[in-house]
Amino acid sequence: MPIYFVNADDKNKRAIAIKQKILAPFGIKQLAPGYNNFTARQLPLLLGNAVSDGSAENTMIILDTAKKFVDLLDSKAVVQFNQNVEMFAAKGGTLIATGHVNKNKDENGNVVYKGTSDILDDWHCVWLGTPLVEENGLRRTSFLNLKARGDVPESVTFEYRRLLGDYEAMFETVKRVPVSEEEESDLRARLIRETEFHCVVVDAIREAINAGTTSKTSLLQQVREVTGESRSHVEAVITQFTGASEMDGLWRVVRGKHNTHTYKLM
Repeated sequence: MPIYFVNADDKNKRAIAIKQKILAPFGIKQLAPGYNNFTARQLPLLLGNAVSDGSAENTMIILDTAKKFVDLLDSKAVVQFNQNVEMFAAKGGTLIATGHVNKNKDENGNVVYKGTSDILDDWHCVWLGTPLVEENGLRRTSFLNLKARGDVPESVTFEYRRLLGDYEAMFETVKRVPVSEEEESDLRARLIRETEFHCVVVDAIREAINAGTTSKTSLLQQVREVTGESRSHVEAVITQFTGASEMDGLWRVVRGKHNTHTYKLM
């Protein structure tokens, strides 16, 4: 299968050369705007030629990044781009494109796809990657499947070791995380995101418990006074972060006589 990596993200020769060294053993050919008279504007023409001469079949093209070839915030431009991609795919070709997320996250602390909905609506498969916590020098990224026309998992997680100045060595450390470890990472990452979102109330609860205020009634009253939040909101946060271990909670509850609730930090 002919594979072409269209590198429109790197600006310097050194970065392009490093990726060329990584790609070459796999037989992947690299194209970069500004080299050998190639430009990003030629992509629609190249896709059309591949459709016309039959070379689209079993050919894979990887775009890094999509915004260098189409304005993802311009719905009309994206629709036209999608039509070219669809014709290429209909003839047996595969096109993969990377994109960016918004700087601002949603109300739950999750990353949000940056662009119009046309990509999500028209493409056959869409994945959204979320960086997870870094532990022991290893970074993990979880990819959630937002759309699929085929048999693909709901999510996958990869990890790598960040090695500044040695891109090749860093690439060699990339591996897929087993499902059991992936689920554990997802739980931990979700807990951290939610903790950050409710940080004011969470910090007030932690400080109160550390100071010896451990009963639910006293916690509710003290945290309300400190944060100015409603009773229902504070109670919801207490319940949300009550768990059985550090993987699913920030504190645990001990039930005593007369259904009293005493909280202890993990």
